[in-house]
Amino acid sequence: MFSGRRLVVVFVGLQLGMILSTIDGTIVATALPSIARDLGGVSRISWVITAYFLAQVASLPLMGKLGDLYGRRRLFFTALTLFTIGSMLCGLSQSINQLLAARALQGLGGGGLGTLAMAIVADIVPARQLPRWLGYQGAIFAVSSIVGPLAGGLFVDQLTWRWAFYVNVPIAALAFVVVGATLHLPYRRLPHAMDYAGAGLLTGALVCFVVATTAAGGDAPPPAALLVALAAGVAALVVLFVWRERRASEPIVPLRLFANPVVRVVAAMNVTSGLLFFCGVFFLPVFLQEVAGVSALVSGL
Repeated sequence: MFSGRRLVVVFVGLQLGMILSTIDGTIVATALPSIARDLGGVSRISWVITAYFLAQVASLPLMGKLGDLYGRRRLFFTALTLFTIGSMLCGLSQSINQLLAARALQGLGGGGLGTLAMAIVADIVPARQLPRWLGYQGAIFAVSSIVGPLAGGLFVDQLTWRWAFYVNVPIAALAFVVVGATLHLPYRRLPHAMDYAGAGLLTGALVCFVVATTAAGGDAPPPAALLVALAAGVAALVVLFVWRERRASEPIVPLRLFANPVVRVVAAMNVTSGLLFFCGVFFLPVFLQEVAGVSALVSGL
């Protein structure tokens, strides 16, 4: 366990990574109209957001498990590297396809930054103090989510939307230095099994669901057969995922957790609050800019 000044410094370094992951989930909200004007692809502009979150959801459980296998410090640096490279590629993108691919790479790293920061805090903080430190982390997450659209609007109005991604590089470098210099965890590899099949089925179900809802909400109605096929794919993959998780020696999502009524209620609350929050964050700035005619900064504010 860590204590005193060293604990605070390590905590700050870890939170820099988590802040990057959180802000980049929402910073593009006020930049979407500018990105659409520069790169085109208006019909796919929602994927600038979706690509990030899909990759983040896919990597969350995998990064946590890989941290158990190979050491959380090592995986934290891996996630931070992926996120930083993705940020640079986002800023350098010359087409909407390049941007979407770079956002997916960002999301892979971003998923690891959040889950590993929380796991490392649990490793270094005494158990009796852990709720307080996780409370600090929760507050930082909340503030970062809200600051994202405002920061994106500031960059769009004063510089360019590309700086919403370039700004991550110096912050990531600072996190590298702080965590690298102060965090030294003992590591002993234990035998574990990775549930790659479960992770793949979960990701596939999410992708089919998002593609179906995105296509249904587009300008041109998609063929009914496509929507039926995607809906059938979601149902089949969910069934296979549940079947796999019941039989995996170390499931990526242990279904026994949902036998706990507290877990069920909290999961439902998280889904509902996340839906409401992100709908507001992403659609209101676009509406305010394109319909009300306000600046990107004002829409973020």
